[in-house]
Amino acid sequence: MNRSPVRDVALFIGAVAWAGSVRADPPSASPAASSSELDAILQESVVSTPTTASAAASTAPAVTSNISSEDLQRYGIRSLAEAINFLSVGMVSQESLIGGRQQVGARGVMLLNNSQVLVLLNGHVINDQHEAAAAFLGLGSIPIELVDHIEVMLGPGSVLYGGNAMLGVINVVTKRATQYAGARALTEWSFLPPTGSRVLEGGLASRHAVGGGARFDLWGIPGELTLQVQYTQNRRPTFEYGPAERVRRLESSLVAPNATARLVFGNLDATFYVSESTRDESPRLDVPTRVDGRLGRVRYDTKERQAHLDVTYRQRLATRLALKGRLFGDVTRSDKTLLSYDGIYSCPQQLVSGCTTDTIILTPSAGAELQATYDWTSDGSTQTMIGVMGVSRRLVAAINSVGVEPGNTLANDLYLDKIEYGAAAYLQQIVRASDALVFNGGIRADHASRFGDKLSPRLAVVYAPWKSASLKAIYSEAFRGPNIVESFFYHPSLLIKAGHLEPETVRSAEVAFEQRVGTHRFSYGVFRTWWSELVQTRYYEDYPGSPPADAQVVRDAIARGELNFFQHSVLRYENIASTDNYGATAGVDGRTGFGRWQYGANVTLSQALSGAGPIAGAPRLIGNAHISHDLPNGLPTIALASALSSRRGGRYGEDLYPTALQLRLTLSGPIAGGLSYRVMGDYAFHPKSTAGSPTAPELEPRFYELLPSDRLTVMAGLQLRLFE
Repeated sequence: MNRSPVRDVALFIGAVAWAGSVRADPPSASPAASSSELDAILQESVVSTPTTASAAASTAPAVTSNISSEDLQRYGIRSLAEAINFLSVGMVSQESLIGGRQQVGARGVMLLNNSQVLVLLNGHVINDQHEAAAAFLGLGSIPIELVDHIEVMLGPGSVLYGGNAMLGVINVVTKRATQYAGARALTEWSFLPPTGSRVLEGGLASRHAVGGGARFDLWGIPGELTLQVQYTQNRRPTFEYGPAERVRRLESSLVAPNATARLVFGNLDATFYVSESTRDESPRLDVPTRVDGRLGRVRYDTKERQAHLDVTYRQRLATRLALKGRLFGDVTRSDKTLLSYDGIYSCPQQLVSGCTTDTIILTPSAGAELQATYDWTSDGSTQTMIGVMGVSRRLVAAINSVGVEPGNTLANDLYLDKIEYGAAAYLQQIVRASDALVFNGGIRADHASRFGDKLSPRLAVVYAPWKSASLKAIYSEAFRGPNIVESFFYHPSLLIKAGHLEPETVRSAEVAFEQRVGTHRFSYGVFRTWWSELVQTRYYEDYPGSPPADAQVVRDAIARGELNFFQHSVLRYENIASTDNYGATAGVDGRTGFGRWQYGANVTLSQALSGAGPIAGAPRLIGNAHISHDLPNGLPTIALASALSSRRGGRYGEDLYPTALQLRLTLSGPIAGGLSYRVMGDYAFHPKSTAGSPTAPELEPRFYELLPSDRLTVMAGLQLRLFE
């Protein structure tokens, strides 16, 4: 008889709850702290992402970095991607090779679509079923001024958050009205002058926002409301690319309005986020053979809209028992339009002169979560947390192509309308065996109608060998279920529908050490991860001499109508890849001179391996460093930051993978009457970016060409604060 892991975990939770009634000895009271010890306590970061409850970063069961709102302002940060690059530990964000979207990697691994990184807004999952977290990373996505802090947790986090939390979890926490009182208005402009022989025009970006916060009382219950509305425009520099016989032009622009609101009313905490981003870009998935036709120039337009609502209610029923209930809902819609005159490569078989292809993906979902925490010792040293959750999601997708010639009819390439569901049960047990030793164990069972059952365990031991030191040993696992494109999509000239796909899995083991000396912190850690069942495209062909099984896959796809009858090669998503990686991370940070000087630096050296050896293009060396000084008497804050990302070997066309090095100088400070300024200059020392475009399909050998990087960026902004 087959038993569901969800049921097994539910039974296990009951056993652990009974075992937890054997109380550990409470920690002994410590003597009064000295002034230097108090400074060190105030300096230590408090994080909630690893356990969903606030805890000192040094005792949390994961390696974390905490980016404060002050650091976001002083270092000229404009987006979540920049915060990751300049201020986080162990993570890096780069433009993807195709499409120009921001791509997040960690510890030497950078996989497609950001699907292996989980992004949260006040604990609510932002990842969608298509573009994952890409829309939340770039310029204009999050309201930087409204952010209280960003928690970056490295390593698997599925034990509490379910799918996608493989490389890590990024939690953006917004301010409450006590930190964002009054009214705010902001305008910021960024200019990118043309640099390089293939850069035709410079870029210009602007970001404008209004918002504020207020405290109130209603029916005797205190409340707080914060709100920010933001509007961003970004016209990227215009490039030329392609070989001499086929020079093409890449233009890209973005318009992105969004709004973020947070309401705290008694025990209720609600977050609402809505956004729309419209991108108009030259196609670069394939270099077009024709760029003009009867419908104008080739183009690739995208519009992505999303809305997220999360309502959490917390209630302490007794001294030791606390409950949390959560209702959440999400709606994401993606509209993409591709105009191409290369019918053989981009269109259904009857539209050989070209076509306009519209792709629509709509994914509304709703769910609920119930969580209980029992504190066995009333002091937080021994706690049991159990939780259950469920979600229902509708997937609607359609791909339609219309030929460019008069009289061409509509070709429906794909239509999908499915209802899916998921459920999970999880357990976390914290036991402080002594003042120096803490155990944190957990397990989660997920069930999804798309791929079945999956277990995600974690065990962490935190030991304090001496004063202000901590040593962590952590083992954890995580997974990612296949997304809507991998599971259901096909294309008549490129891709056939996948069969059953298993979830991707990662196992991780790491040891981390941290030592605090006053307001300074030194850290070092080593890690090893094993990735399996990775979803990638496999190539099939039907030519003389091709393996019979491969040729039959192509013929069957043609018979099903998924593939043009003249196609002899195609791709299909399958669980075919595995990767191992290992490495080390070291860092130092702190502050001196009554907090006027702040500094930090970290570096991660890693190696990613496949069955054939080291993976070309994996980010082998990543790191950043920053230092700032607050001048007295209203003079500006001076901040200098740098970011480094070095890829391992490899060649794309005539371009080697670049080592990316950026240096940024920011000045910020008050002007008068609630008016303040921020001025930033950023210079990239690498002439080529990590983004690129392929050569034309018929040119052999086919290779990807790296595009010019944004060498120089100059930004200036003003912020007005009223009625504080």
